[in-house]
Amino acid sequence: MSEVRERYSVKWTSALTAAALMALAVIALHLPRAFLSLPLYSSDEGSYLLRALYGDMLQADPQHAPFVANVDNVVFFWIIRLFGLLPGLFGLDALRIGGGLAYVLGLVLVWRVVAPRLNRGEALGLILLALIYPYYRFVFTALPEGWYVALLGGMILLTARLWRPRPLLHAAAFGAMAAALVLIKPHGLAVMCAGPALVVADLILQRGRGPALAVLRLVIMAAAFLATGHLLRVIESHELPRQLSFFGQGFYAQILDQPPAADATRIALTAHYAMTMTVLLLAGPAIALGLDDLLRRVRDKAFALQGTDLAFLLTLGAFAATICMVSIFAFKMSFAVSETYRLWGRYFEFFIPLLWLTAWPAIRRREDLRDRRLLAAGTCLAGLVGLTIALREAITLFPWDVAALHAFSLPTARYAGSTFPSFALAVVAMLGAIVLMLRRAPMLQVWQGAFFILALLAIGQDGAWLSQLVPDRRGLAAEIQAIDKTTRQHPGRIIAFVEDANTHHNLFYGLHGRPRMVLVDPGASVQPKAAAGYGYIVLQAGHPLYGLGWRPVYQGLRFTVFAPTGPMAKP
Repeated sequence: MSEVRERYSVKWTSALTAAALMALAVIALHLPRAFLSLPLYSSDEGSYLLRALYGDMLQADPQHAPFVANVDNVVFFWIIRLFGLLPGLFGLDALRIGGGLAYVLGLVLVWRVVAPRLNRGEALGLILLALIYPYYRFVFTALPEGWYVALLGGMILLTARLWRPRPLLHAAAFGAMAAALVLIKPHGLAVMCAGPALVVADLILQRGRGPALAVLRLVIMAAAFLATGHLLRVIESHELPRQLSFFGQGFYAQILDQPPAADATRIALTAHYAMTMTVLLLAGPAIALGLDDLLRRVRDKAFALQGTDLAFLLTLGAFAATICMVSIFAFKMSFAVSETYRLWGRYFEFFIPLLWLTAWPAIRRREDLRDRRLLAAGTCLAGLVGLTIALREAITLFPWDVAALHAFSLPTARYAGSTFPSFALAVVAMLGAIVLMLRRAPMLQVWQGAFFILALLAIGQDGAWLSQLVPDRRGLAAEIQAIDKTTRQHPGRIIAFVEDANTHHNLFYGLHGRPRMVLVDPGASVQPKAAAGYGYIVLQAGHPLYGLGWRPVYQGLRFTVFAPTGPMAKP
């Protein structure tokens, strides 16, 4: 233990300075995404934004904008509307920055569980390790991920602090927070499942002591979960509940109702395998040493789970339940070929820094033991081999699906990506981390360096995608602003003909929900009678307008706007 204390000196060492610079660099390289003129992930971000801002209109007439998914993340909608009160596009920028800050807050809340047990230098190094992990591509956005991690971090801290001294208060608060988490992002249901599982695990580890308290915990947790969920829905819809469940509606209900493909089981098992291998690679040492330390101490007759143990087990249980939930999602989504054989890193990668944070007290107790170093390195190597097999045989990595994992991207028939040899360099980096762990290098510094290299490689891999996408989005935003200005010169209803979901979402958002959106096949012509009663027609490029009675009032690379040659129809 004295070696560990010496290694993690309280002084601000050069290693800590280097780690701080790494964290700042990773955040700075992702920060420009918060200031894009239009959402980066147009379909997903667009669905959240449009449902939050124009939900009543879309609910009354689903065909007004038919490509907008019927998501029902009520609590996240409230967050969007709060930032929507800010003027112009600044509200979108502020929402994206807020998501990034919420993510960092979630990491800090979990860090507070373990920080009191560490000296200053070690504690600072640990939070920097979490901050270096490059999940920021999904939180500097109009996606719910950052807010999800913030609330999840609060639940982990709450569990560590209140589980023993205030068990019933914890159960009520946990259930209520889990309900809010589900209404930020449906995957919160996995965290809710982890709560009762922790109650059962605690009862077993206490050798059956306190069964009445365990039952009471479960009842209060479930009651608070359902009551809070229904209350939040009533506040949003002003309607009383009609069923026991308050979740599983809208978009996800539609997916679950779809018949799966013939090879759905293989698709789901492949996704589950790839996700498991990913976490073995990037968090395997934390999981292995955390569980090993717990199993060693549980043999003591006086053993009871402490706050850090509870935080670790809750995080691990929530992660395991999330992996199962995403595998079920992959099974049900198998009917859509484009959604198959993908690695859904966005849904679970944020657990990797959380697992390192909650497992750290166990890691520092076990990392100097030779056989435990071998266990940590072996787990990581198994994950590396397993992930390599998955990528070679089936899985495609897309920049809109994964964060650090994008460093392992291989060009495929489905996505060419970059020709930069990122995969080889990522493998070398992970093999280097394995060797350093075996040679007893400080675990904290090894993984700070590994995460930083993966972050740089992942950002580099994004270059091929972003170098085309970002300039195109700037041009698209400029044209939409010009169309907005043109169509406001004379009042008139707008009808827009587009052929893809991204254009659909961006145009509807940029024109503030004013146009009626119509889907057309690529290259299809548009007849004027389809726009009867409208003051403006917006046509995506490549769709000619045949017939008399309309004149072009705006011509761009992506859109043409037409207005009637005679008196304009009343709005």
